Amino acid sequence: MGIRFIDGRGNRVRGGGQVVKNAAGFDYPKLMVGSQGKLGLIYELTFKVFSRPECYATVVSRFSGLDQALACMNSLSSSAMDVEALDLMPVEGLSSEYELAIRIGGLTNAIENRLSRLKEVTPAVCVMKGDDEDQFWQAASHFEWACSSESILKIPITPRKIPQLERHLADRRIDRR
Repeated sequence: MGIRFIDGRGNRVRGGGQVVKNAAGFDYPKLMVGSQGKLGLIYELTFKVFSRPECYATVVSRFSGLDQALACMNSLSSSAMDVEALDLMPVEGLSSEYELAIRIGGLTNAIENRLSRLKEVTPAVCVMKGDDEDQFWQAASHFEWACSSESILKIPITPRKIPQLERHLADRRIDRR
């Protein structure tokens, strides 16, 4: 939220704020993170922190096309629902179908209500809780779905550009057999 740094001329610069409501001026924290140290030396940062949810639940939804899955992602991002994580995956063997895993967290006594609200927004194929849910996200974060002989390329991209990337990569897939 806030940052203090020394610029290339030795000036001390302060940006952002100590509280959430302070939104005036340039967004120096994002600028400095994006510059990867080229614009100055950071010596103080202010973070907004949240307590860890008591429990998590994941809803997996299936869509007949990429555009439908991305539309669901967009509606979730503009809704009041707090989403902990999203994972968009092509369904293996079905070239046009996609699954979207949506992780929510919260208080144990409130998670069922939040799940019900989430299922109103997206068609649930599967709901995971507890150890199954935790193992799913551990596997996703360690890329266990990938073959050891394949390369993984991480590309920072906005959801709006995913269809364009998919079309571009579809023509360039390499069969290494």
